[in-house]
Amino acid sequence: MIIELKTDIAAKEYSVEKRIEITDARHDGNTQVAQYTEDITVSIDNTQPTGIIAKVERSNVKKDGKAHPQNPIDHYFIKSGEALNKLDLLLSADGRIIKVENRDEILKNWEYTKIYLDNYFVSDDDNVESTIKGWTKQIDAVIKDEAKYLHSVETDLLYNRFFFGYWLDYGDNGQHIKNQIFPAIFGNAKTVLTEVLTVSEKDGKRKIDIIGSLNREASDMTAIAESLGMDESQIEGLSIYLKGECQTDGFGHIKKIDLKAEAKLADSDFRRIYCLIVNRK
Repeated sequence: MIIELKTDIAAKEYSVEKRIEITDARHDGNTQVAQYTEDITVSIDNTQPTGIIAKVERSNVKKDGKAHPQNPIDHYFIKSGEALNKLDLLLSADGRIIKVENRDEILKNWEYTKIYLDNYFVSDDDNVESTIKGWTKQIDAVIKDEAKYLHSVETDLLYNRFFFGYWLDYGDNGQHIKNQIFPAIFGNAKTVLTEVLTVSEKDGKRKIDIIGSLNREASDMTAIAESLGMDESQIEGLSIYLKGECQTDGFGHIKKIDLKAEAKLADSDFRRIYCLIVNRK
């Protein structure tokens, strides 16, 4: 079975929810939950000679229902995250991100955002002030480096899964196997899952069921252990299980994504759950 992109350049609107649940007995043992919501508009144009271009705009970004959370750190990262809010993406034939085309616009908008960050997030505590300035400096270095910025787009959970590369020939058995980075679950540590995509069709609707598990050889297990404050030998019982589905319309565009990745450590209460839900409006 083949899922292919057909011509339909009309903009599509989506609601997005990202939910994170973390339980760690080494701390208080309670489950910490964070919910991020946003709206996105996506138009995909495959009529241009330069290639497939996806225009994406994010808006209405909130944490736990608030665009301006009481915690200033949350507010800082929502505001600084605007560097990923308006993108023109060059896509491969199967729908993966190759390049960010609107570099000049992004750099210009970032300069305005940086002014806001420098003037809004101030503190009488020199250590706090230094930390905030350090964050902004790190983000600035990523945005101004084209390769690093592209990597930050590719490893954003929404973009990583929305532009996953679904336009494929899934073969006679309707399956495709690939190794894919799953972002953020252990910070910046490279975490790779081996995933099986299985296509089915019912009543003219196509669905891709996705299951995945941790690929220890392709992942940076040392960095993962460091992110958890452990030795590598202490995470031998670490497992990740991914389950979800993606639905596409007759033009090959996303209608729905529903994913859940759960990381567990054997013989402990440690658990991390990352969920992504995308629905066409």
